[in-house]
Amino acid sequence: MELLQKTHLLFYRGEYNSAVDEVRELVEEAGTKDKLLYLMEAGIILHTMGDYKRSNAAFEEADQFADQIKTSASKQVLAFVTSDRAANFTGENYERILIKFYMALNYIMMKDYEAAKRSFRKMAYDLKIMKYEDDKYKQNAAARFLDAVISENLGNLNDARVEYKNINKIDPRNPYIMPSRYILAVKEKDTGDMNKYLAGKKRVLAFTKDLKPADYSDNMGELVIIHEAGKAPLKQSRGRLFNDQFFIVALRAAIEVAIVAKGGVVSTASVMAMMTTAENPIPIYVERDKEAAGAIEVLLNNQSTGKTYIMNNYEETALRNFNDHYQTLVTRNVASIATKVVLAAIAADKLSDKAEKAAGGGFFASKLSRILIGAGTGKAVAETVKPDLRCWSLLPANFQITRIFLEPGEYELSFRYNTGNVLVSDYPKKITIKAGGLTFVNFRSMSRK
Repeated sequence: MELLQKTHLLFYRGEYNSAVDEVRELVEEAGTKDKLLYLMEAGIILHTMGDYKRSNAAFEEADQFADQIKTSASKQVLAFVTSDRAANFTGENYERILIKFYMALNYIMMKDYEAAKRSFRKMAYDLKIMKYEDDKYKQNAAARFLDAVISENLGNLNDARVEYKNINKIDPRNPYIMPSRYILAVKEKDTGDMNKYLAGKKRVLAFTKDLKPADYSDNMGELVIIHEAGKAPLKQSRGRLFNDQFFIVALRAAIEVAIVAKGGVVSTASVMAMMTTAENPIPIYVERDKEAAGAIEVLLNNQSTGKTYIMNNYEETALRNFNDHYQTLVTRNVASIATKVVLAAIAADKLSDKAEKAAGGGFFASKLSRILIGAGTGKAVAETVKPDLRCWSLLPANFQITRIFLEPGEYELSFRYNTGNVLVSDYPKKITIKAGGLTFVNFRSMSRK
């Protein structure tokens, strides 16, 4: 992460071109260990500055590279028990899905809805797999909602219906599902569904030209705002391993098992002593930029039309992924750590025996050499048991969406934020709505802190 510090600083200042130049050098010089991370960060920067074509080129390469370096369960363990530079950065399942999500977003902003739909279709396959093997909260409702909107625009109304159903399972409190199902029923002229979702009719955000609330009609145009808010949480060290009683108890038990498996040639106490300075190898995510991550008010012609809604909370997903499953991660990885440390202790013991013989059996010389070798080995082992702090840090904290229907005309667009000290990427300050048309606005905001 140290190599990305300058890139991050430039990005958070809004100096996107300079940030691109910095990260480009990192991508060109990167080996396999960090290349995926650099490509993902590059894709975000290019997307935020509105260079959607080059952003997709970076994400396409990242997507292909991610497929190449998918790790087995044994390699995933390696990331917890060795230095963070020893394993390839692979990202989490829900992050690799965001690669395809951003590709779809870029196509949307380039008005290539067919290509966006293809990206959503690929992503839907990955989400389906995740549905059976990962937590429900890692599903991406924002992606599914945009897929539904695009599907409606392309005339694939059944696809839209399926996605609305999926969102309802993921986020039953989503305020856009009932009104969207009503609008879909109107488009299909399905009187049965129109009656079924009649309660959604009053929740549709629809306005006349002078921004008075109105009933939805097919003469209206559609405005969809995608707001990428705040800054993603960062990984931090949990501190010394010995500060965590749960980890120590589990590690001691695993070490005792490993010692027996290796013939019982070293003691539990001597092995545990080697870990006194070791860091906890499982990182913790910490939030940042909380004030800038809240929903914002949408203004048309300086009149409020409601707030955005958080449809994908990346921050919550990342925090829960490591923090809620901490004990599971300890249990899953402690045996590998124990085996590694016991093997190092056995090697140190053998080396000490040789040193004693070389010292000619002198008591003080032999004891000193054994102490020095043990201490040196312990320090070396502790240095390798570190948390991997690499993470996709340029992501927003969350993705917010609002869907508004408007009579044809020109409107001034602005937003009211929760903090005055906010950096906002470019977006159109005036929008033209056409009858039956679809207009997307996508932008990023974050605290300047």
